[in-house]
Parts: sequence; structure tokens; C-alpha cells
Amino acid sequence: MADEDGAIRLKYPPAMLLFKPDKKTKRTLPGLPPGVIPLTPSLAPFTVTGRTGEKFKVNRRQYATTAGYAFTDYKSQGQTIEYVIIDIGKPPTGSLSPFSIYVALSRSRRRDMIRLLRDFDMNLFQNHPSEAFRWEMKRLEHLNEVTKREWLARGQKDRNDTSYLQKSQGT
Repeated sequence: MADEDGAIRLKYPPAMLLFKPDKKTKRTLPGLPPGVIPLTPSLAPFTVTGRTGEKFKVNRRQYATTAGYAFTDYKSQGQTIEYVIIDIGKPPTGSLSPFSIYVALSRSRRRDMIRLLRDFDMNLFQNHPSEAFRWEMKRLEHLNEVTKREWLARGQKDRNDTSYLQKSQGT
């Protein structure tokens, strides 16, 4: 029977869950539609010792599934996400950039709503991302200063010269 929210609460888990992934599977199981995978619960027996020293045998039956939703830092740009779990640990292939990490860490409104999935390399935050990038930034800053000096040196003379207006208007 459904509650006021429409949810059905089960007293016992079902014998099997049928899962159909987005991508097609090659195997077909007898009695199931193509692409459907059955998930069965696992059974984990263990013993618990009570406060009085009495031992209880427990049989835990559960499905080894985790609900989740994930996307890349590129996809998350411009979004604000209430609660985030971020994985900035070393990826199996490739590497992380400080820029990607910044995007991921800046998606939530508050830092107490961010959780890190696993440990990470502190050098990601302590080392400059690229020596070539650093030199390019210095070059651009230098060009900016040169341009500003030249503009100021021309100063009054160019401000009084309106001939460029006549040229652009075709007169």
C-alpha cells in the first residue's frame, strides 16, 4: 500500500531487481527481455556481541547498489549544486589541473556542503599548473604595461586629434 507521497515501503526486499542499462548488453538471459540484467541480494552473516556479552547471529540481506549521479567539471561550469561529493584523487589515466579542481570546488554555496571522496595530492594546490603558462602570463603583463605607457605618452596630443573620427565616418 502506498503512503501519502506515493511511496511503497517494503517490509522485505524483493527477491530480485531487474536493471536495464542505457548501453546495450550482449548477453541475453532466458526468460528476461534483451538487455535486462537481474540483480540479486547478497547475504552477509555476522555475529554481534551485546552489552551483557550475549552473542547474536545476524543475517544481513542487501543489494550491492549505490544510487548516484555524476558529471564532469566541464559540465558543472555555471551551475550551483547544493551538496557535492568531489573526487580530486589521482585519476587512473591522465591528470587533474588546478583549473578543473577550482571549478569542482566552487560549485557549492558553502564549504560545509562539500565532501571529498578520497585523499588527494597537496601539490595540486601548491605548485603552479604550468611553467609555460606562467611565462605567457608574464609576457602578457609586460605587453600590457608597454601598451599603457605608450598610450599615456601620446596622451594630450592624441586626445585632441579627431581626424580618426573623420576617417572612420568616410569623410
